[in-house]
Amino acid sequence: MSTGRREFLKCVGGLTAAGLVLRAGPGSGSPASAQERVPGPIGGVAFDAFTLLDFRALPATAERLFPGQGVRFEELWRTRVFDYSWLRLLGGHYRDFEAVSADAFGFAAAALKLSPSATARREYLDTVV
Repeated sequence: MSTGRREFLKCVGGLTAAGLVLRAGPGSGSPASAQERVPGPIGGVAFDAFTLLDFRALPATAERLFPGQGVRFEELWRTRVFDYSWLRLLGGHYRDFEAVSADAFGFAAAALKLSPSATARREYLDTVV
């Protein structure tokens, strides 16, 4: 049975969130009572996408979609993903990784004066996310 990245991330995120909310009872292995829950609301759970996702297929996908410009496209995309992520986080305008990836794709395409089809865009982004 194969598990996709999105399904894996949903499972890991759910398990992590559940683990943060509930602590096991002392030596019992059972869920914690209401008094043993972690105090205060959890604002979020974050993962570094670059350690969880497999980006090895990106250069080949970029080269196939943009012959002769794949390496440069992938470099521009990767740099812009970091830039957009940090700037939006610091500016208080958080967007999820999929949205930032799509914006970075648009930037890289425009910088190289490419006009990728919606199918090419979706294929590249599906390789990433």
